Amino acid sequence: MAKRVGEFGINILVRYVMKRILVMLVAMVFLATAKNVNGQSSTYVIESFESRIVLNQDTSLSVEEKIEVNFLVESHGIIRVIPYSYVAKGKTLNTEVKILGVKDENGNPITYTTQNFKQSKKIKIGDADKTIRGEKKYVIKYEVRDAVMDYDQGPEIYWNVAGAEWDAAIEKTSAEVISEWAEIVKIDCFSGIVGTSEKDCNMSQEKTQATFLANNSLGQGRDLTVVVGLDKTNKLVFPSSTERIVKTIWDNWGYLLAIMPLLFMIWAWLRWGRDKRFKSANVFYKPEGKSERKVGLFERPHLPMVYGPINGLSPVEVGVMVDEKLDIEDVVAEIVEMARLGYFKIEKIEKKGFLGIKSTDYELIRSEKGLGELRDYQKFLVEKLFGEKKEVKISELKNKFYKHLADLRSKILDYLTITQKALTGNIDKVRGKWVGIGLMAGGLAAVGLVASGTTEFNPGPLILLGVLSVPVLILAYYMPAKTAWGYSLHRQAVGLRWYLKKGKWREEIMEKNLFLEEMLPLAISLGVVDKLAKDMADIGVEPPKYFGNTTGSVFAHDLGLFSSSMKSGIISAPSGQSRSGGWSYTGRSSWSGGSGFSGGGSSGGGFGGGGGGSW
Repeated sequence: MAKRVGEFGINILVRYVMKRILVMLVAMVFLATAKNVNGQSSTYVIESFESRIVLNQDTSLSVEEKIEVNFLVESHGIIRVIPYSYVAKGKTLNTEVKILGVKDENGNPITYTTQNFKQSKKIKIGDADKTIRGEKKYVIKYEVRDAVMDYDQGPEIYWNVAGAEWDAAIEKTSAEVISEWAEIVKIDCFSGIVGTSEKDCNMSQEKTQATFLANNSLGQGRDLTVVVGLDKTNKLVFPSSTERIVKTIWDNWGYLLAIMPLLFMIWAWLRWGRDKRFKSANVFYKPEGKSERKVGLFERPHLPMVYGPINGLSPVEVGVMVDEKLDIEDVVAEIVEMARLGYFKIEKIEKKGFLGIKSTDYELIRSEKGLGELRDYQKFLVEKLFGEKKEVKISELKNKFYKHLADLRSKILDYLTITQKALTGNIDKVRGKWVGIGLMAGGLAAVGLVASGTTEFNPGPLILLGVLSVPVLILAYYMPAKTAWGYSLHRQAVGLRWYLKKGKWREEIMEKNLFLEEMLPLAISLGVVDKLAKDMADIGVEPPKYFGNTTGSVFAHDLGLFSSSMKSGIISAPSGQSRSGGWSYTGRSSWSGGSGFSGGGSSGGGFGGGGGGSW
């Protein structure tokens, strides 16, 4: 029994201690927050906020704010924050706020400092060496320009009186608007939570005066906004159209910075990215004088009649010159060209697999012909295909040949640039350089926008910069240019592609099998091989001798299968490995910008506003 009584007493003691601890925690939380139930500061209260707004003839506003403050603790003074930059529909509008002075109710000057703070003027009022407690009155005077909008229905003052960002209660808020230069024709007011159209306010108007009064105290997140519509016939002098345009551009300079990378790239392309051409219209020879000009932006040159191979160009070079791209099909065309020239032979191998399903592979059989007459990249291609072997299957190239693609690509493009003098520079290097320059220009513009603080309230310029990065990169891609002779070769390649595609060669050379063998690699690089193979079958031309184990009836199919197998063989890389470089695998503030009338008004809207605090 005694034991149970002891346990009972202990339980009572534990509950008592826990209750005391809970009370202490609640008290500590309450004291730590130092805020009232409305989230407002408990160190001061604004007993009255009176604003007098006078419209001047030049449309500037002279504003006088009388603020009566009751400091509940020792403080130095108050802080008033007045916005000067606003964003509406992606457009920035900067007003000019000029602080004229701060005095007490007797007209005595009060110490203050000003600074720009987040698109606002921050006025720090009071003396750091003195503190005050109890009631204090402040009279702040400032001037605002470019805050009166001139709409079709007439000028309008749309003004946010005290601002919603005070951290203390404002027990009484009122405003008076004086307009001697334009008759007041209509008014409206909004008082309540910012962004809502609550009209918890009273208002009255005369021809030159309008008064407004909030019905309830305002605090953090609640504000009074007034709208005054003026007669369209008035004596106001607005800035001229030129002045407004200049100001709009100046206010929105961030957009100018955002388009600078694109403008720079357009200029660079016009200067360095355009092809040159000989003034002579004949594309088949180099004129003696070599008189050159840039190709016109909208120039539509004639289509040259090209029925045969282009003098001095191999299939891979033709493939590059026709579209300024080095595709994997161009390399396949060059492999077929090496077979045509007798450096190896192509044999089809068919095997029966599981359930009798046939699989097809191709074998390249090296001849004894030396490589001395070949170009550097052609030697490299043959050597890397065979290595030390005399025979190699396409299936054996998988996961091996891809290592040589980057070097092969570089050798081909360097040959066209240095030896053929068809390009002003290696297209990969030129594109890489200009992509880097374009990205750097965009990066510098982005840093400038962010560092200036422009994007903090208006992200429009940064968004525009991102959108315009696409045409910047497109222009970088088209920066490689052809020399005048390169442009002539390009026109010949375009003509050859057109005539091959149309089958125009038949009437002239259908009896020349050797010619067809010569044209086959070119047709592969020009992307018209299917048409040529079909035409060869239609007129009964036998497949080239370097393609073994095939007949005319199935040659088109075998050629397509070989091309597909070869592409797969030379680009295939082990999982997680890169194919090495550049190949194209084609398979071929509060102001919203509108009027405060007609449903566009809300509490917290308009110019002015801001907020403040104590210190």
